[in-house]
Amino acid sequence: MTDNVEKRPVQIAKFAFIQLVVLAFLFAIKEYNYNLSHAFVECYCIAVSLGIVFIVFNSNTHIDNHFIRILSTGYLCMILIDFLHMIAYKGMNIFIGYNSNLPTQLWILSRYVEGFALLLATLSVGKKIKINYIYLFFPLITISGVSLIFSGLFPNAFIEGQGLTPFKIISEYVIVGIILISLLLLFLKRDRFDKNVRRFLYLSFLSAILTDLMFTFYGDPFDVFNLLGHYFKILSVYFIYKAVMQIAIKTPQDIIFREIELKKNSLENEVRNYIVKLESLNRSQAALINSLQELVFVLDDQLTIIEFHYPESDVLYLQPEDFLNKHYDEIGFPEPAKSTIKESIEATLQYGKPSRAEYYLDLHEGRGWYDIQVSIILGDKVTKNKLLCTIRDITERRKMEEIIFNEKEQFKATLLSIGEGVIATDVCGNILVMNNIAEKLTAWNREEALGKSLGEVFQVIHEITREKCSNPVQKVLETAGIFKMSGYTLLLSKANTETPIEVSAAPIRSSTGKATGIVIVFRDITEKREKQRQIEYLSFHDSLTGLYNRRYISEILKQLDTEENLPLALIFIDVNGLKLSNDAFGHQAGDQLLRTVAKVMQGACRAGDIIGRLGGDEFAIVLPRTNETIAKEIQEKIVSTASQITLDSVIVSLAAGCAVKTRSDQDIDGIITNAENNMYKNKRHSGKSMRSHTIETVLRNINLKYDSEQIHTERVSEYCEAIARAMNLREKEIRDIKTAGSLHDIGKITLPADILNKPSKLTDEEYEIIKKHPKQVIKC
Repeated sequence: MTDNVEKRPVQIAKFAFIQLVVLAFLFAIKEYNYNLSHAFVECYCIAVSLGIVFIVFNSNTHIDNHFIRILSTGYLCMILIDFLHMIAYKGMNIFIGYNSNLPTQLWILSRYVEGFALLLATLSVGKKIKINYIYLFFPLITISGVSLIFSGLFPNAFIEGQGLTPFKIISEYVIVGIILISLLLLFLKRDRFDKNVRRFLYLSFLSAILTDLMFTFYGDPFDVFNLLGHYFKILSVYFIYKAVMQIAIKTPQDIIFREIELKKNSLENEVRNYIVKLESLNRSQAALINSLQELVFVLDDQLTIIEFHYPESDVLYLQPEDFLNKHYDEIGFPEPAKSTIKESIEATLQYGKPSRAEYYLDLHEGRGWYDIQVSIILGDKVTKNKLLCTIRDITERRKMEEIIFNEKEQFKATLLSIGEGVIATDVCGNILVMNNIAEKLTAWNREEALGKSLGEVFQVIHEITREKCSNPVQKVLETAGIFKMSGYTLLLSKANTETPIEVSAAPIRSSTGKATGIVIVFRDITEKREKQRQIEYLSFHDSLTGLYNRRYISEILKQLDTEENLPLALIFIDVNGLKLSNDAFGHQAGDQLLRTVAKVMQGACRAGDIIGRLGGDEFAIVLPRTNETIAKEIQEKIVSTASQITLDSVIVSLAAGCAVKTRSDQDIDGIITNAENNMYKNKRHSGKSMRSHTIETVLRNINLKYDSEQIHTERVSEYCEAIARAMNLREKEIRDIKTAGSLHDIGKITLPADILNKPSKLTDEEYEIIKKHPKQVIKC
C-alpha cells in the first residue's frame, strides 16, 4: 500500500490503482478459498494493530499522549478477539462443536471494543483523566465478553439456515453510532491535531463506519458486501496506523510544540488578566484609602513611620509633617493616646496577632473616643515585616452606644416590672430575654432558659384536645404579623403545673422591616377563667335550684335533635299549688318546695339525662336514646317520690307529661307541645284535690298557731249557715257560704303566732300587721 495519501492527482491515482489491485487480490483469494482470504485479512489487521501497539509502547517514554495510549490498549485487546474470531471459522476445525454463530459473536465483540477505543481516545483529548482506569476497562470488557460467548450466555448473532440475527444487525448500527459520535468529537477538537493526523483519523473513522454498515447487509459469506466489509476494515486499521505513526514517530516534536504554544498562549492570557485585576485592585485600594476618615500610618522594622494617610478631619489635632520618617514614640501623641498606641504596638510585636484598643481624650467640645488597630504586613525574602496602624474617631458611635444602652436598660426595667410574662427570641426561636413573670409561670430560671429553644421552655397544649399548640415563632414568621392563640391554652411548667394563659406573639423588626426576633407576651387567666365560668354557669343554670335554665334546655335540644340520639324523650313537670303555697306560707316555703322538687328529679334521673327549670313552677327533662316505656317509668318515679315527701305545711304535688321523638322526620317543637299537653291534662286532674288539701292544711296550721281560732272559725261558719237558711238560699249556696265563713280568717297564716296570741294590747305596728290578713284571704 502507499505511504502517502496526498491530494495531488498522481498520488490519488496511484492510491486508487493500489486499492483496485488489493480488491482484485482479495476477490481472487476468496474465490479460491474463503478461509484463506479471511485469514489473510485478519492476519493483516492483527499485524498492523500489533505495529500500533509496539509503536506506542516504544514512544511512551517521550510522548505523553492519552489518545494513542487508549487506542493502543483497545487495539491490543482487539488483536486477541480477532485472533479467536479467525480460528473460530468452521473450516479451521479449531473449536469443535461450534457453528458459524461463534465467529460472528466474536466479530461483534471486537467491533464494540474498537468503537469504545475510538470514543474514549477522542474524549481524552485536552482532558486530565486517570489512564489506569482505561487500562483496566478494555481487558475487563474483553475477558467478560469472551467468557459470555464460550459459556453460551452471549446473544446469538448468526443462526444456521436463517442468517444474521436482529441482535447482530442492531449491534452494527450501535457501533456505527459510537464511531459517529467519536467522529463528531474529533471534528470539535480538530485544533489539537496536526493536519495530516487529522486527515488519517477522518479516513479511519469513516472506513470503520463503512465496515459495520457492510456487515449489516450481507446474507452469505461469499457475497460482495462481505468482501467490501473486510476491505474497509483493512483501510480503517491502515489509516489508524498512519495516524499513530504520524503522532508518535514522524511529528512528535510538532505535537509537543503545539501543546507548548497552547500553554504559552493560555499563560499569557492569565498574566494579562491578573495584571488587569491587579491594576483594578490598586485603583480600588487607592480610592478606599482616600475615602477613609482615619489616620493610617505604616511602621518599618525600626518602628519608623514610612507611610501615612491623614483624613480631612483632625483625629488627633496633629499636622502631617509630625509623622513622616519619625519613630512613633517621637510623635507628640497626647495621653492616654500615647500609652494606648504603645501597648497595642508592643502586643502585636509580642504575639504576632492584630491588636485593638480604645481610648478617650478630653477636648474643648467634650470627650472624644478613638479606636486604634495594629496589624502586621508580612514581608518576603527581600522585604521585612511592617506594621499597619489605623486610628479612627468613634465618638459618634460611643454616643449612639450610650443611647442604645440607656434605652436597653429602660426597656429591661419596663420588661421586668410589667405584670405579664414576656419572652423574646431570635428568628431561630432561641430565648434571648425572659422577665420575672415568665420565670414564675414556666418555673424556669432565667439563666437556665437563655439560649434554649422556645419549645423547650414554653410548652403549651390545647386545654380540651391536649394536643401540642403551634410554635408562636414559626407562626409569626409564616404570617409576618401578630399571632394570637385561642382561649383554650394551657402552659405546662417545668414543675408539671398547668396554667391557663392568653398568648400573643409579634415580630421584632429592624430598620429595614426584616424580622430579627420574636416577642411572646402571655398572662395567667386563672381568675378570668373562673369568673368566665361563673358567668357561663349563671347564663345556663337556674340560681334557685342549680338546674339548667330554659336557655340551656333550648340550646341542648337543638344539639341533641339528631339521628344518633333517637329515641329522644321529653318530660315536662309542673308543681301543683306553687302560687297558693307562696301566698299562704310565703316565698321562702315556695322556694323550698322548688328545691325539693329539683332534688327529687335529680335522684330519679340517670347520669346522661338533662334536667332544667323552665321558669316558675315548670321543669323539663331531656332523655337522649330513651324510649317511651323508660321515660314513663322515670316520670312515675318522680311523681310518686314527690307525693311521699312532707314539707311542713307545704304539700308536694306534681303534674307530669311526656312525649318521645322516634323518627328523624318528626318536628321537635311538636314533641315539646305533646309533652306539655300531656302535663296539663294531668294537672287538671290533680289540681283541684291538691287545692282543697292545701286549704285544709292552712286552716289546721292557723288553729295550731292561735288557741281560740278554731272556736271562732266554727262559730262564724255556723252563723253564715244560719243566715243563709234564713234567706231561703239553695243548698249548694248554703254550703258555699258556710265554707266561706270557715275561710274568712285564712289570711292569718302569714301572721306571727306571738301577735295572734298576745294577751295585752297590740302596738300600732302590730295592729297594722293584723290588718293585712284580709288581703291574704283574697289571694287564697
